[in-house]
Amino acid sequence: MSDTITYKLGYEASISFAGVTIAHAKDVTISGTFTEVDVTTRADAGKKAYIPGLEDCDISFDLVDASATEVSTLKSAYTSRTAGAVAIDGVSIGNFFVMEFPTSLPLDDTVSHSVKLRPAPAGITAAAASETPAAD
Repeated sequence: MSDTITYKLGYEASISFAGVTIAHAKDVTISGTFTEVDVTTRADAGKKAYIPGLEDCDISFDLVDASATEVSTLKSAYTSRTAGAVAIDGVSIGNFFVMEFPTSLPLDDTVSHSVKLRPAPAGITAAAASETPAAD
């Protein structure tokens, strides 16, 4: 019996935001990190013990030579503070806000945008995300 290993190359993956495929994303990085919660007790025999706490995640990518639809969708979500549904390879991973959208205009290179997405709070949908939170 022979096992076949199947590899998926990065360029074969897809990402979409608010229903728009971001085809001109370069070097997409999906980061996830848990905070470390110290649960050490005397029963741990002098060794510190930890459990994973809150997860901190983001999605970042450079948008290079992008279509007007890609740029306007992301820029509109950024300026209006509206969340959009994000899917990786067609699998929904939740609603995210565009937290960073700087534009680079180099003299001898392509125009690009460095995009950073962060998860929207639970209960905020893409349609309701632009609501202004109540003042404290």
